[in-house]
Amino acid sequence: MMAGVPDGHETPSSTATGEQGQGRHILVVDDEASVRRITERVLQRAGYRVTVAADGLDALERYEQAGGSGGSIDLVVSDILMPRMDGLTLVRELAVRTPGLPVVLISGHTGEYQVHDSGERIAVLPKPFKVQELLA
Repeated sequence: MMAGVPDGHETPSSTATGEQGQGRHILVVDDEASVRRITERVLQRAGYRVTVAADGLDALERYEQAGGSGGSIDLVVSDILMPRMDGLTLVRELAVRTPGLPVVLISGHTGEYQVHDSGERIAVLPKPFKVQELLA
């Protein structure tokens, strides 16, 4: 398994049928193209609609294109360390637009991250992660 890239061989059988996602919309944000592509494929196979972005600024644009605060994004999965706008800043910007929007932050860097979110809806997933961990 590559750093931060889910191992496709570990995909549970429910992801092959697309039952899990039921068409919910996930915004995937990562500056590594290979991580974006593989994460997108895994989530699509699990039945999610996926929009991808290369960094926080790109993610905000895609979020607004999807309808913004009244839009169709159900979850954001974002790397923490990225150029132009990092994941923590993105979370703060999205919290202003859509309070309580669920977010999963991913990072290949160890350490503690101070994440302020009164809704307690942010999870941090360390890279590398397994498909089952992402889908959970």
